[in-house]
Amino acid sequence: MKNENDVLKSKRAELVISLILIILLLIFILSSTFARYRSTKELNLTSDVARWNIKLNGHELSDTSVDFSTLITPVFPGSEHAAPNIIAPKVEGYFDIVLDYSEVDVAFTYNFAFNSTESLVKDLLVYKYDIYNCDITDPVNSTQTPASSTTIPTADLSTTGTVTGEIPYDATATNKIKSVRLYVKWVDDGPAIMNNIDDTNTTIITDTTATHASNSLKVTAQFIQS
Repeated sequence: MKNENDVLKSKRAELVISLILIILLLIFILSSTFARYRSTKELNLTSDVARWNIKLNGHELSDTSVDFSTLITPVFPGSEHAAPNIIAPKVEGYFDIVLDYSEVDVAFTYNFAFNSTESLVKDLLVYKYDIYNCDITDPVNSTQTPASSTTIPTADLSTTGTVTGEIPYDATATNKIKSVRLYVKWVDDGPAIMNNIDDTNTTIITDTTATHASNSLKVTAQFIQS
């Protein structure tokens, strides 16, 4: 016959087992109640980056093999008083900057800044500029008229200046070439800062291998996305 302690132990064991079974049953019921269909998938967003491949006088700006300082060839037609393609007081000429943006997918602003403060001939000034919607250096376009023409007043002529323009994005445009023709002249009066002695000193040849003294006009091209 079981004593009282054995009976108590047996009841306790039964109670513990019952509690464990109840807890397991509750867990099963709850997990079944809150079960949901669940799926996971990673997605990648892929986009094309806008093109920014500007060409200046036929060469990509990103081409590090190109010496852009040699791309602009000034034209001085000459006259009865001066030989062609040389500069002297009162001589006039021009140079062209051709911008090809056929591989550009955004609107942008262009700035062409000219500076003669460090030139041998500081009085070689830009006095006018024309804008063409074509490659004006191509002989087939030689008779084209400019889309716009701007003459700088004599009082505003300076050794520094900037030509600025905005090119909007146009998905339907078939022609994406623009030319800027800048006209220069060796000013000998008015805004001139050189005197006759200065003018004469520009003819001194320091390079013994050269036949003429050389002058350069600094032009900086800048392009900024709008």
